[in-house]
Amino acid sequence: MICVDRMSFAYQGQSPLFSDISLTLQTGEIVALIGPNGSGKSTLTLLLNGLLKPAAGRIFVDGMDTSDPACQSEIRCRVGILFQNPEHQIVADTVAEEIAFGLELLNMPRAEMQQRVTELLNEFDLHSLAHRHPEELSGGQKQRLAIAATLATGVSYLVLDEPTALLDRKGCDTLFRVINRLRHGKGILFITPFPEETSLAERLLYLDSRSLREIPQEERRSFCAALENDQ
Repeated sequence: MICVDRMSFAYQGQSPLFSDISLTLQTGEIVALIGPNGSGKSTLTLLLNGLLKPAAGRIFVDGMDTSDPACQSEIRCRVGILFQNPEHQIVADTVAEEIAFGLELLNMPRAEMQQRVTELLNEFDLHSLAHRHPEELSGGQKQRLAIAATLATGVSYLVLDEPTALLDRKGCDTLFRVINRLRHGKGILFITPFPEETSLAERLLYLDSRSLREIPQEERRSFCAALENDQ
């Protein structure tokens, strides 16, 4: 479980971005996080896997403190982040090599690595594109590739930072099907500015004005409708 315990954070020389916020994410659930631009949604993703450190409070990943240098490598193996633009995290020259990249860093035996790459190519409908350069892919295909590469190393939690921002309707629908499929065995935090995209989640969190609150199930429909009317 990821547990954020009364966490506060501020960039140097600036007012606090978060103040005393808490949240949990367990494997097997999808949690949607919504909030206006500038509320700190993307910053929160970097805090969850230790790339940033809280100013106060603590964040635990399966009991490991993200502020403990001895735990950071293991935490980043367990918490994968997919950014808004997948091109910012794709580094290899072919689709297959991109999926294999993290496995090579882990020194996985070659036969096992090839099997894992083939499994992920098939699972994310990328097998016919295995030898293509990632720049040749559509936006939706790049997102699927980025997710496959992130999952290759066996992450337990996947944080998706506005993953539909660059996708058309078809690409969004495909991505939602992929996310739905991943809910079994993974904890997924789905960050979006769009209320209509929160319906796939069991829980809904709202981040604004330095605070975070969970929207009760019975209030979600009216809450999302009010947000859509404000946009």
